[in-house]
Amino acid sequence: MWQDIHLAGGRHCQSGAREAESAIEGLAFISKGFKNWKDATEGFRRHEKSLCHIDAVQVMLVLPQTVPDVGEALRQAHAKEKALNRRMFVRILENMKFLGRQGLPLRGHDDAESNFMQLLQLQKLHTPELRAWLERRVDKYCSPEIQNEILQLMSHSILRNVAKSIHTAEVFSVMADECADVSNKEQLALCFRWVDQELEAHEDFVGLCQIDNISADTIVAAIRDCMLRLNLQVNRCRGQCYDGASNMAGHRSGVAKQLGDEEPRALFVHCYGHSLNLAMCDTIKTTVLTRDSLHVTSELIMRGKSLQSILDNYLVLQELWDEVLAGSVDPDVRARVIGVKAQMETFNFFFGISLARLVLAHGDNLSVSLQSSTMSAAEAQKIARLTVDTITKMRTENSFSMFWEATVAKRHQFDVSEPQLPRKRKRPQRYEGGDEPAYHPSSPEGHYRQLYYEVLDSAKSSIQTRFNQKGFAIYTQMENLLLKSAKGVDATDEFKAVTELYGEDLDSNLLLTQFSLLQTQLTSDDDVTFKSVLKFLRGYSTSQRQLLSEVVKLVRLILVSPATNAMSVRSFSAMRRIKTYLRSTMGQSRLNSVMLLHTHKDRTDALSVVELGNAFVDVTGSDHRRSIFGTFTDADLAA
Repeated sequence: MWQDIHLAGGRHCQSGAREAESAIEGLAFISKGFKNWKDATEGFRRHEKSLCHIDAVQVMLVLPQTVPDVGEALRQAHAKEKALNRRMFVRILENMKFLGRQGLPLRGHDDAESNFMQLLQLQKLHTPELRAWLERRVDKYCSPEIQNEILQLMSHSILRNVAKSIHTAEVFSVMADECADVSNKEQLALCFRWVDQELEAHEDFVGLCQIDNISADTIVAAIRDCMLRLNLQVNRCRGQCYDGASNMAGHRSGVAKQLGDEEPRALFVHCYGHSLNLAMCDTIKTTVLTRDSLHVTSELIMRGKSLQSILDNYLVLQELWDEVLAGSVDPDVRARVIGVKAQMETFNFFFGISLARLVLAHGDNLSVSLQSSTMSAAEAQKIARLTVDTITKMRTENSFSMFWEATVAKRHQFDVSEPQLPRKRKRPQRYEGGDEPAYHPSSPEGHYRQLYYEVLDSAKSSIQTRFNQKGFAIYTQMENLLLKSAKGVDATDEFKAVTELYGEDLDSNLLLTQFSLLQTQLTSDDDVTFKSVLKFLRGYSTSQRQLLSEVVKLVRLILVSPATNAMSVRSFSAMRRIKTYLRSTMGQSRLNSVMLLHTHKDRTDALSVVELGNAFVDVTGSDHRRSIFGTFTDADLAA
């Protein structure tokens, strides 16, 4: 045993001696320098087998292939972390995009109970990474300030898209209306109408402007500021559409007058929807029969469907009054119920609401047609004339007889009193114009016939008066010029009037040449209408329309004139859904951002989350966000 130990110790001593010798020789190649060049080959061989050389080769060649570089490892870890951060932020952007599109509130009583946070809490159940993100103390990017910044980025993207679309059009029209929000702040809704390259009309809401008052000067300043921000020149404005209030349509200093003085081609159109509403109000108020009937029903909105609902539920309402009177109710309510019940039992009331429903039904039908965003002022006048023609045809003995028989037949079903003649009254002396006695109907039917004709005449006259606007004359001349030229009919007067006003927009000589070309291209059908010409032009490609470039410009001028200001009214409806009494402290910037997302749903859907993410990183110019997120790509969406 002792011998084996001595042998092992001897081998160990020899090994140690070789290692020491190898180390000494290795120093010659490391620090001291090699001098024995006579035995250089042998020295190189021994060094190649030395431990220091083997260790050096291991460090320089083998380890880099098996163990990654520390810096590279840190870089890859950072890149992986940024990719995860981008995926989580994409979730935040998508949630805000959804809530803004639907007009839903992002914040609640506190941040934890807000729709935004609760939506993220719901998604974290299936995404562990999102749970870890929400548990962070910093850099969660969920604060109200970040929400406002993201909403602003989204809304600015939509607004740039809208402005770009308007810039592609040669001309545009401006529409505006004011309304007080739930916080009693005056809001001015601004919209623009434009025509695209395919001759399709569009109406786009661009924002709400909070104004201190509703004076004409304040509104004009707000419109000019909006146009300046969108880089739109007033000299490209060819139409204005507002309501008939004095501050908007005043002949001396109204909004339409001030912008019209700056650009005479910006013709003013009093909103046809508002005009129709005024015409129907005039019709109801002019005749005592319909005025009293509508006063009893308290249907101040004057819609035909509301009156039809009363007629459909006439028996149910009569039974309801009996039940109310049988119980214990407030004396004031009881008195009102007794009055309504007594009126509903008279034929005068029943005939009045039946006649009002008949007239207002045509008004409702016209109103729905006018509210189309593609409806032009010229087309609105046509359908208004159709409604007037329909009312005129109703003013016949045959139409009255059918209406009278139907009304009398329903009277028996609803337990309504018989029609009676009113008590004869002596006319005032100032109305007496001769020896002939005053006219008194000989029968109830004759009395109600007179009222029937009176209401129809009032409706016809009111619509014609309200729709007979000064600015419409030039639109009629433009359409007549187009149609007469297409048919080969002389249109000298129309051509002179149109080219005098739109001399800078139209090349008169080229327009005459293209009218001849248009006449040869259209079919030889006498029934050439504006719609048929428009359909023909839309069938041409963009390059083919260059042959009729001036004709296309004329069509654009006709199409760009708005018929109604319904887009502004719709924006107020959206505002009431968004800024409620529970959200009355919402700031103007946030309100505008959410309004744009909610009203432009198609454009909101088309927003690129990748572009929004990169814009969010670059908007502040800070390196902090870039170090957290890096650059967003489509790969972040797939993840």
